[in-house]
Amino acid sequence: MLCQQVIQQPITLKWLFSFERWERGYLCDRCRQEFTKISQHEQCLGCGRSLIGGKLCADCVMWQKQGKILLKNSSLYTYNEAMQKYFERYKFLGDYYWRKIFASEFQKYIKVNYPPKDGWEYVVIPIDQTTQEKRRFNQVKGLVSDLPTQDLLGVKERNKRKQSQKNRQERLKTPQPFYLLSEVGDLSDKKILLIDDIYTTGRTLYHAQALLLQRGASQVCSVTLAR
Repeated sequence: MLCQQVIQQPITLKWLFSFERWERGYLCDRCRQEFTKISQHEQCLGCGRSLIGGKLCADCVMWQKQGKILLKNSSLYTYNEAMQKYFERYKFLGDYYWRKIFASEFQKYIKVNYPPKDGWEYVVIPIDQTTQEKRRFNQVKGLVSDLPTQDLLGVKERNKRKQSQKNRQERLKTPQPFYLLSEVGDLSDKKILLIDDIYTTGRTLYHAQALLLQRGASQVCSVTLAR
């Protein structure tokens, strides 16, 4: 889908006897190599940033000092130039079909590491009404459209610039943009996984976490496609 070249996907004996669903590839090997995966054994234990040694980065130490319970965010890819171009096409130019490039991999990762049988409930970070009307879709829901997600959060209308147009300090000063939907009941003992597309400063996810913990959730973690 990036270079428009024909992809050869040979059928293997391993797949034939696995009884798994056939999954179409959307990237050739050359284009896929432009995206940098984050090793699950070499990332910050708080935000998922690529970090040798598996300790906490300076950002997460800051959140701890502010009294935050770390999100233990996990991310699949580094937000490099290739990933930036991907989101420009998918998220900002509105090419909804491009969700397929990472959707299957992202959903599989979530189901394996945060299985519903272990009590995890999935909550997608919402977008405001103005963005929804302009873009016509929530890019995160597009990436996890086959997962059983819940709507617990609403988002206030933003009269100022988008998050993507703010610098780091402006993002960190962003006031609480979310509210709990009126139908949301007691969340006591609930394990909630927040799902977003990109972890930048963590400010948005920590705002969401705060509301859910206040309502009684026992654990709130997060996962993003990119960090």
